[in-house]
Amino acid sequence: MTLRRPPIDQRPVRNAAELAEVWECVLAGGSFQQRLVWMLFFDRFDRPVGPLLTLDDLPDGPYDVPTADLVGLCREFIDGPGAASSVAFLMSRPGGDPWTVSDRAWGRFLLGAGERLGGGWPTFWAHRHRAEEFVLR
Repeated sequence: MTLRRPPIDQRPVRNAAELAEVWECVLAGGSFQQRLVWMLFFDRFDRPVGPLLTLDDLPDGPYDVPTADLVGLCREFIDGPGAASSVAFLMSRPGGDPWTVSDRAWGRFLLGAGERLGGGWPTFWAHRHRAEEFVLR
């Protein structure tokens, strides 16, 4: 796990399009050398707050990762003494199109974790060519 600074822009995020812009800023100039899960926390006014967390060097699929572990980690920030009240997820990976079975597995995993945390934010996925909202199809 890596702790990173949250985005400098602290304006409230109101919808999926604005969240996509925040993710693009977070990922700008970053390398896509390994699969990462990003967790961006928000305060009760929907402004990004720290820290920005990444789970690093993940396997192809979340099959051995209990959803409860990720939810518990996020709960520490949401229920703890900090300013966080919600979290948005993004999975990034090396390479480009097409989206793979592994990508879809991570997307479903993160959607499930988000639902257990109360929902509210769409889940995104990204590779070196683009970031987009993950939608079950």
